[in-house]
Amino acid sequence: MYPKSTYRIVEFLLRSSPEGFNVNQLARTLGMSVGGAHRTLKALLGRGLLSQRSMGNALYYRLNLGNDEARTLCGLILIESRNRALAANPLAKVYARDLAAASSAARAAVLFGSIAAGKGNARDVDVLFLVEKGGVRPIERACLELSQTRARPVNPLFMTAGDFRGNIARRDAVTAGILEKGIVIQGEAAIIEALRRLE
Repeated sequence: MYPKSTYRIVEFLLRSSPEGFNVNQLARTLGMSVGGAHRTLKALLGRGLLSQRSMGNALYYRLNLGNDEARTLCGLILIESRNRALAANPLAKVYARDLAAASSAARAAVLFGSIAAGKGNARDVDVLFLVEKGGVRPIERACLELSQTRARPVNPLFMTAGDFRGNIARRDAVTAGILEKGIVIQGEAAIIEALRRLE
C-alpha cells in the first residue's frame, strides 16, 4: 500500500509533461509541503519508480515507465481515476459503458471534453481511440450506431500509438489536454506503453 502522496505525485507525473518537474513545482501544483513532496520523491526514486536529471541547480523528476512496478502502479491509478470520475459523472458513466463495447477493436479509449469534465450542457461525446493502422472502420460504425441511439453524437478521434506519442512529444495542446483530464475507459496498458516509449 502506498501513501496518498505517492498516488497524487504519480498521477500528476503520468498525466503531465514528459520532461518532469522539480520538487518545488510539484509541491506548489499539488498543494503539498516541499518537505513532504521531497520525502515522497526520494522514496519513489529509491524504488526505481522515478528517474531524475539535473538542470542547473534543480533536480527534475519523471516517471520511470521502464520499471514494472511503476507501470503497474500507473495502471491502477488510471483505473481508480476512472472509477472516481464515473461515480461523480452519471452521463459519462452511461457513455463509458456504451463505448466500452465500441472500443473493443481499439487499443485504448479515452473520454475527453465537456462530457469528461462533467458539464451538463455537453452537446456531444468526444472520445480518443488508440488504434492500429487500418483499424478504424469497425469503431466508426459502432460510434455511428451509438450516435443514432443516444441523445448526443459521438465524435471519435483516431490516433495510432505513434501519433499519440508524437503529439505528446511535440506538446500538442489537444493531446496533452486529453492525457491530463481525460477518462481512460479502457486500454490503460496501451496508454502507459505509448508514454514509456517517449523515454
